[in-house]
Amino acid sequence: MSTKNRCFTDEELLEMGRAPKDVAIDAIRAGNKEKSEDWINKYAGTHIAIHDLYLDWTTNLMSYIYENYGLEKLQEAMAKVVSSYYVPMLEMMKDLEFRQKVEMSVSSFFGHGTPIKVVEDDEKVTFWMMPCGGGQAQIKAGAYDSGKYSTVEATNITWGLPNFPMYCVHAPTQDILSINILGYPLWVYTPCDDMIDKSANSDKSCGISIYKDPKNIPEEAYTRVGFEKPTF
Repeated sequence: MSTKNRCFTDEELLEMGRAPKDVAIDAIRAGNKEKSEDWINKYAGTHIAIHDLYLDWTTNLMSYIYENYGLEKLQEAMAKVVSSYYVPMLEMMKDLEFRQKVEMSVSSFFGHGTPIKVVEDDEKVTFWMMPCGGGQAQIKAGAYDSGKYSTVEATNITWGLPNFPMYCVHAPTQDILSINILGYPLWVYTPCDDMIDKSANSDKSCGISIYKDPKNIPEEAYTRVGFEKPTF
């Protein structure tokens, strides 16, 4: 094979095709800090770009279903989609100790690529993305004001809130699945100000609480998705 017009060496081509994580780990072990940082940043940048692309695809598809087939079909679609990832998670987490539930829950939200603030009180652990890389990011980008995505009417998959951000209907849908499987919502959300009032321009994302004793979960966490709080 001719090498006259080649731009890359065989070694460069080989490294180009390796997983960035593996290259970064090897560079750290070799003491090459600059190279490890370069590949970690490259990996993070690619992750966010793909994250945002899929966020856009997903929300556009959800909006299409809602606009063309109505609320019932959106609910059916979201129940199917959310069940595919959340039911296995619930089944896995239901027998875990509280500490493990919190650690696994918090780590799952790093998929949005932002830091997370975590606090604990006597009843619960609550965490917030700093900032939210999902629905709140779309609100702040003006995607709902511009009509790029649809908002959803007040119903049980919007916690009863009107003009609800389309992407965020997965969270109330998770509540419904969790109550059906566990008897209580695993993650109790406190909707962010931007979700309630899109002109709020708040820096605080939705709070997500995990209660140490499910009997302390507020009644509203049940009623806003169409359930009554059970007697524990």
